[in-house]
Amino acid sequence: MKNISGIILANALLVGCSLIAVTIVFACAVTSCSSVEISDIASPNPDSRRQSLDLMASDSEPQKYFEKFMEVLEKDSDAMVRAQAAFYLGKFQHKPALPVLIKATEDSNVFVKQESVWALGEIKDTSALPTLLTLLEKNSNIEVRKRAADALKKIGDIKAIDGLIEQLDDINQTVAYAALQALRSITKQDFGRDIKQWEKWRESQPKGK
Repeated sequence: MKNISGIILANALLVGCSLIAVTIVFACAVTSCSSVEISDIASPNPDSRRQSLDLMASDSEPQKYFEKFMEVLEKDSDAMVRAQAAFYLGKFQHKPALPVLIKATEDSNVFVKQESVWALGEIKDTSALPTLLTLLEKNSNIEVRKRAADALKKIGDIKAIDGLIEQLDDINQTVAYAALQALRSITKQDFGRDIKQWEKWRESQPKGK
């Protein structure tokens, strides 16, 4: 009987110690997260830098940090941190960031490219048209191409029409459909994926339109 009681007591102590250990680990994790500050943008830890960007973006005056977002997009060594900076520049539609975002569409990391293309669409400036049209036509990543078409749709400039028509017969259905959606939005016309009909309509429009 004593042996059984001893085993039960030992197991109870073991469980109790395990729960304490878990509690300590959890408390440390929470403390670590909550202790992140905006100044941690200079931290060697990429997670801390991302959390710092979140704090900047949630500030009551996020515009104070727009320059920092651009600096991070240009210089940070971690791709996910750069991508997050691009996202916030788009979210806040910071037009002065256009040159930095356009350059970031050439980033070696595909996620940075994707977020930068999305951001260009949110800012809706026609100076991004050449970059977006090139990405739509030539980029090897399907999501980048789709986002380029979506961005052109948001910008809504007629100068994108010819480039969008060319993508209607793209082998990738996602890209072709995104191009069609952009055309429908920009032109208020709908000829499906019939390229000849689109070209016929295009030729019927006054020059410059």
